[in-house]
Amino acid sequence: MKKFKVGLSLLMSLIMVFSVFSFGAFAATDTEIDTIALDFNAKPGDSFEDWKNQLAINTDGVTVSSAMEELGVGVFVIGEDEFLTGTYEMGETYLVTICLETKDGYSFPDSSEGFKSVTVNGEPAEIIVETVDVITVSVTVTAVMYELVMGGTIDSVDASLNVYGDMAVADWYRYLKVNSQGVEALDSDIDAVRAYDKNGNPVIGEFVTGEEYSLEVYLSAKKNCEFKKNDAGEVALDSAKLNGNDAAYTVGTYQYEGTQYEYLKFETTVTAKEPKYITSVDITVSENLEGMPVAQWKDYVTINTPGLKFLDDYASVEVYDYFGNFVYDSFEEGDIYNIFVYITPEEGYFFPHHERLEDVKINGKQLDETEVFYYENNENGEVYMELYTKADMVGDGIWAQIMFFFKKVAHWFQNLFFGFILF
Repeated sequence: MKKFKVGLSLLMSLIMVFSVFSFGAFAATDTEIDTIALDFNAKPGDSFEDWKNQLAINTDGVTVSSAMEELGVGVFVIGEDEFLTGTYEMGETYLVTICLETKDGYSFPDSSEGFKSVTVNGEPAEIIVETVDVITVSVTVTAVMYELVMGGTIDSVDASLNVYGDMAVADWYRYLKVNSQGVEALDSDIDAVRAYDKNGNPVIGEFVTGEEYSLEVYLSAKKNCEFKKNDAGEVALDSAKLNGNDAAYTVGTYQYEGTQYEYLKFETTVTAKEPKYITSVDITVSENLEGMPVAQWKDYVTINTPGLKFLDDYASVEVYDYFGNFVYDSFEEGDIYNIFVYITPEEGYFFPHHERLEDVKINGKQLDETEVFYYENNENGEVYMELYTKADMVGDGIWAQIMFFFKKVAHWFQNLFFGFILF
């Protein structure tokens, strides 16, 4: 799955900008549409880009926003404030944003409160109305937001866990990896991983390198998903693996918010491995960026330090222009770009505990404390680092400097214009 870390605010900014140029004359005799009924049907494995086959508009006078369709999209899929591309995964929840407009002879209410009913698949959905008034021209763009939960039946479970010395047992979310769609670590009063020493005593501190431990692992189905069952109604998976090996499991139940759920319990024995610590970071960012697609960041960013990798296979590099606008196409000569690179340790490697790395470089330049930030993914405990650098493609000649100056002036007037028409 790929995603770009841009939020819903950027989506609405795009809508607003393109709506200004989608002039439609205001007509007092238009039929106002205050009820919208949509069907949106997607299943695990379907592509986000296949929204035309997934969307059905059941209300006369309503169509997909022409401004958005010119961009190649009419439905945006958003996960945790970021646009996504790729395919739906079982057990995941998505925010589907459907951009609509009216056909000739129809109009929407001037505010979200003017709608009597907006439904997707028969369920109430949130509505956003943005109106731009330019002299006698009125343009209304509507976005419908719908939470889509991808349910399904789980027929196989695959998980892995490798523990290392100095790693806290309580930080199980850092070393337990669930590789099956629709399955997650048990989220309840029971810890998803429990550790016992060779004498059967619970371990509540840190693992010790070379020591052997018995682990109990608890996994459950995600929202709207369920484990495959036999005719007797008992959990009967086609496959269950732990660290690549077939594993036996037992089934238990727990209560959460008044509902009973099932979980699987696995038991295994592991030996704590020796951790490896990252002592320095060295990154190279190409200085020949003109025409390079921003999304192809692997072609212009290189990690030179063993034991480090990009945060994931998406959004590992974010690029903004001099004015703070997210850049999603290509680098252009004559601009200044702010580049953010996200990296995380590979399996078995760790950043130093409770201290900052002093030796962090991009293109041989030592980064200061304002250019290096540490974060932790609250979902899986993954610790990652954000590195900042700048690409100055303006040029040193006087003509290049003059052109960049005029670009700044034009941007200032652009902000003034949109600020005037919006407010």
